[in-house]
Amino acid sequence: MDFMPRPAGMLDLFHGMRRTAKRKVRQLLDPDHGASGFGMILDMGVPIIYSSSVVAAPLGIAHALPRCRRAVILVYFTMTMESPRQVRKMRQAAVWHRLFNPGHTLVFLCNTAAEERLLRRAGELAIHLNHNAFISYHAFRPLPPRPILYDAVYNARLAPFKRHDLSLEIERCAFIYYHAEQETNASDASVRKRHAELAPGHVFVNRLQDGAPVWLSHTEVNEVYNQSAVGLCLSAKEGAMFASMEYMLAGLPIVSTPSVGGRDVYFDDDYCIIADPDPRAIRDAVAAMKARAIPRDFIAARTREKVTRDRDRLVSLLDELRARDGRALSPRAELFGPGARIEWRRWQEFLDRLPSHAFD
Repeated sequence: MDFMPRPAGMLDLFHGMRRTAKRKVRQLLDPDHGASGFGMILDMGVPIIYSSSVVAAPLGIAHALPRCRRAVILVYFTMTMESPRQVRKMRQAAVWHRLFNPGHTLVFLCNTAAEERLLRRAGELAIHLNHNAFISYHAFRPLPPRPILYDAVYNARLAPFKRHDLSLEIERCAFIYYHAEQETNASDASVRKRHAELAPGHVFVNRLQDGAPVWLSHTEVNEVYNQSAVGLCLSAKEGAMFASMEYMLAGLPIVSTPSVGGRDVYFDDDYCIIADPDPRAIRDAVAAMKARAIPRDFIAARTREKVTRDRDRLVSLLDELRARDGRALSPRAELFGPGARIEWRRWQEFLDRLPSHAFD
């Protein structure tokens, strides 16, 4: 892979300067905004860090790294980037970041081939490598059979774009959720109240603390999957959706609506149905998929087989990056071992894990 992005043009510099200035002002007014995200340290020595893009930090952890110190940041997207306008913003952010941080190499990992084409056309380094390839096989896997309590499970924020109303015709449904910046205790309570009134068999799994949902551990989430028959994916547009991969690795078939953003990259016609965005269509698809009684080990094994191909491509990319730095290649098992998983943390917490020599 050629690790030299295309030189910046005047449009990149002019508009990028404005966007950089606006972001800096926003961070001064609210320093916590954009100070955290999903991430994973892939190599302590170079270092190579995998990081989500967030609104106030479009290059993720790159914005928090010490100036002029060398690092490789693999940036991935939690929402779709299949928009020339969004790609232009990302290009401008990258151009201005490199001006002040020449030691940083930015590589965009794209959830879809369309995102890769758009970013490469804009002049950035990009590779189609869906972020669901990073979901841990160790955290999410089929468990010994237990009674099925729920016809379906939906792991998603209680945000309007997640379209929870499409599940209202399902008799028994479990919901796992968490707060993002846009949700409030009041907005969550409104969704729970609507389901209590219209679908009394629906269960919101998270316990509440001061009105806010408490995060479930990976183990707890996997146990809820094990008690569910089908996993739901109901948004029309987002990113690759972590939960869609968690479902399949746990052995759940999927009922999804048509979508943009890349969650269908690892879908399989044998155990994934794309249904119309209508509550009755979703209900019928769940019933049809449940009736197939597809062995969970089959779904999990087929999914792992597909993901392994992309993990091999990632390892090859990391080997190229290490070779450029004159470092030895690392074992594949080290990258995807039991303790290796994506986490949501403040950027500084990730940086604190790196040894001091990583930035020499």
